Amino acid sequence: METQKIDNKIKHLLIVDIGSTTTKGLLLENKEGKLVFNSQFDAPTTVEKPFEDVNVGLEKVIHGLEEKSNIDIYDENKKIIIPFLATSSAGGGLQVLLFGLTKSDTGKAVEASAYGAGAVIMETFTVDDKVPEMDKMRMIRELHPDMVLIAGGIDGGGIWGILRQAEILSLSEPRSKFMPEEKIPLVFCGNVMARGFIQQMLGDSFIVHTTENIRPNLEDFNPQPVREKVHQLFMENVMENAPGYKAVTKQVTENILPTPSGVQLMINSYARKHNENMILVDMGGATTDVFSSIKSELHRTVSANIGMSYSISNILKEAGVDQILFNINSILDEKDVRNYISNKMLNPSYVPQNKEERFVELSCAIEGVRYSWSQHKQMNTQVHNIGFLERRRKQLFLGELNSFEEVFGFNNNKEVSFQNSDINLLIGAGGVISSSEKDEDIVFILNEGFLPSGITDLAVDRYFKSPHLGILTKLNEDQALDLFENETLDKICTVVAPIGNIKADKNILICTDLKENKEFAIKAGYVVYLKDGGNYRIKTEKNITLGKEITTFEVNTDKPILIDGRGRGEKMIRTSIFKALYRSDDKREMNSDVIKGRNNIVKGKFTINRSLPYKGEIIGSLGTRVQIDTVVGQNLFNLPKIYMIDIKRLVGFDKKLSKEDIKKGLMIKEGDKVDYDQTIFELLRGNQFIPVSYKSNAQGEVIKIDELGMIVLKEIQDYGNEPVKINIAKKLNVKPASITKFMNFSLNNFVLKRQIIANKVTGNSKKDLMGMITGIFQSGDSKKDDSSGVFPEAEYKSVKSPTTGFITNIDKDSGEITIEHKSNPYLMHSFVNGVITKVENGLSVDIEVEGASADCVIGFGGENHGELKIADGMLDQSFESKIAVFLQPISLDTLNQAKTFKVNGIIAPSIENKDWVDFYGKEIGVALTGKENIDFTLLLTEGFGRVGMNLDYVEFFKEMQGKVASVNGRTQIRAGVIRPQVIVS
Repeated sequence: METQKIDNKIKHLLIVDIGSTTTKGLLLENKEGKLVFNSQFDAPTTVEKPFEDVNVGLEKVIHGLEEKSNIDIYDENKKIIIPFLATSSAGGGLQVLLFGLTKSDTGKAVEASAYGAGAVIMETFTVDDKVPEMDKMRMIRELHPDMVLIAGGIDGGGIWGILRQAEILSLSEPRSKFMPEEKIPLVFCGNVMARGFIQQMLGDSFIVHTTENIRPNLEDFNPQPVREKVHQLFMENVMENAPGYKAVTKQVTENILPTPSGVQLMINSYARKHNENMILVDMGGATTDVFSSIKSELHRTVSANIGMSYSISNILKEAGVDQILFNINSILDEKDVRNYISNKMLNPSYVPQNKEERFVELSCAIEGVRYSWSQHKQMNTQVHNIGFLERRRKQLFLGELNSFEEVFGFNNNKEVSFQNSDINLLIGAGGVISSSEKDEDIVFILNEGFLPSGITDLAVDRYFKSPHLGILTKLNEDQALDLFENETLDKICTVVAPIGNIKADKNILICTDLKENKEFAIKAGYVVYLKDGGNYRIKTEKNITLGKEITTFEVNTDKPILIDGRGRGEKMIRTSIFKALYRSDDKREMNSDVIKGRNNIVKGKFTINRSLPYKGEIIGSLGTRVQIDTVVGQNLFNLPKIYMIDIKRLVGFDKKLSKEDIKKGLMIKEGDKVDYDQTIFELLRGNQFIPVSYKSNAQGEVIKIDELGMIVLKEIQDYGNEPVKINIAKKLNVKPASITKFMNFSLNNFVLKRQIIANKVTGNSKKDLMGMITGIFQSGDSKKDDSSGVFPEAEYKSVKSPTTGFITNIDKDSGEITIEHKSNPYLMHSFVNGVITKVENGLSVDIEVEGASADCVIGFGGENHGELKIADGMLDQSFESKIAVFLQPISLDTLNQAKTFKVNGIIAPSIENKDWVDFYGKEIGVALTGKENIDFTLLLTEGFGRVGMNLDYVEFFKEMQGKVASVNGRTQIRAGVIRPQVIVS
């Protein structure tokens, strides 16, 4: 679609941002050639059941605007009859699953690339992340990404780790969020040598795209190609998958933009016009976006699990409760703060009802902004040592740099650098900021979150119109800028933050009130909030600046002025500005109604799904009746190993094999099954008498051969179930006690079928000796030298493994060793009593249950079952293997008793968050629970704190007492809500 300029003939313009939770509509009106806001209207975005069509929400917005403005936007056929622009993040943003080799290198690089492309990172998996492969695959199957990014290795480097990650991904079979039957786009941005293998392994399951390597060598970072490809695929594949999206595209005047792209256009236009360096932070419920335009460098990052509802508990985890309390001068009790934060996570739509709740949220917002800004800098910049480079010394001499601040250089443009005092404007947006009733709240969040240096204006985009006006810049930049400056951007405060040699209680500023002709000093560590603004001349003391050696500054404004004398960086005096803003730091009691609990009881027939981590064996067929302990599926073995054979390297690079040589000498093809010791390459060249050959050192299926001689084998898992014993002593005719001297492997080593596990050479035949040195003897046959007849007594004996597995025992008394495959099979139990009603081949079953279930609000620990027994106070031995039900709050003591008396599970209304954290040793963070390694399952029906169980549940559990119940702590609050259940079947 070609961009069209808006002319003066249009009377009205509709701009809509279709967000993940809210659709925001703006109606603009042309008054004498100038666009002005006429009206605005919001409605919930309709991308989930029962609607699953963004047009339903869009229609509500349009009807709302029509009613408020008395202007027709639809015709009688519900066709939009005025110019229409739209931005969208209706799918919850671009949700991406990432794979890299190492956490510190390609894992970090692929994260930076994804953030720069505007992605929300769901998970990052690396070879060294220490997540068990089975757990990794379960996690991948439970996620529903819009896209997958794979990076790894410098060009020409090793590719084994990349292929291992690809194998895990392939077997996991993740499905798209909105289009589960469609292939997910995948972008490979790693070692160019691995491209063909990735296409071969993943091409049937994903739409595979490749770009230049993000790490072509150890020095360079090359994110732009993958960012452009991700943005293109987002526009072409992901946004269009939002339900009803395609119908919207047919009515817009200009191509729909992703919401973040609209924001970027707006702030870049504003920064360019005013020659300002600026940052906009948009704090949502689940994520926080940071946009920056500094020295004409535009960047955006998304902190995917930093937000004020779904992700607020993760802010607590990242910042620590002490910091949350410090921000508000510890006016509230730690237990109350913890309980409120965790309950807000469980009830994300709750709005603070009093000052105490508001203060907790403000403190969390500060830490969320601080974390997101730090991540933004980490992803896009690096710190330069001022005294390290000659150029930095020159800039310092010319006054272009301030000697008291760090210098940041951009990763993608090493010639451009900045300091925090270069930032002129900080803009806040998003619910907790835009909806604040008091400007002090916004000042509190932005100042403490960013800790600006020098002289900085703070502003707010109250309605978050930046995306709307950003797309308008494509049609009329001047009009968009005018609306942004005069109708949207509300400057609320000027911050004066001196930097330099800060020493407690020493004067750092002299302020003169030019209206009153009065002078006063600001001491280091003090904060002054001039709520009514004024006209002041501010002069710094010795070794103190306001940035770029600025020593005098005059401000004249009717907006508040915040003079922050705490300093910055290592010299900063650690105090809170809470008292300066709110004139009090008295202790407060916290009364909160945030606990909503769950009250959902189902009786009768219902169905549950049981799914394997990856394709395995489903046991049972349609109509099979199962019990709680019945195994209905299994993955017998761990993931198959990947073996890589480089023909060029093995035969010697000095042989200089050509592509034609490799093609001619290969004795296998893709799809073949190869045995250990099988000849896979043999080539006789020129006048050679002895062919160049190589035998396989692995057993597997050939999944890829490239033209350069790289062969990839996938392990064939034809393991026996029984241990196999081999008498090494008898086969080699040696004493049992000495067998380890002749063995090539040790206890617990993994060996392949037909691999030589022990050998003995006797005699002194030249042929035998050379064979021993070069390792030619792989066949295992006893041989005598018949070529010369010189040493007829020489002999070579070997023992090959009759099976694949681990050496589990070496018996020096008998001379026997034992080989068995020590698999740790994953057994999927039915979990309930019922009947199998659906089977998905090798992957899952549906089980119909006749019984009862009750939802809980959150759970911890894995699957368990046992007889329900109501506990009245303390636990004792009679609760062993049972599910204990408490009708009143429990405590840390209860959890310890449950461990002591081997209880299978606890169902309780509530517990103090601190008690749970003290017991488990970790903060909750993102509410993806159920994998905790504890001895029992814990389910809460109400939440955190000290609240009794609701009466419906009290009656339910009294009725069910004595029956066997199944419990699982798995909880997921975001991106497809999953609440734990108690199931009686």
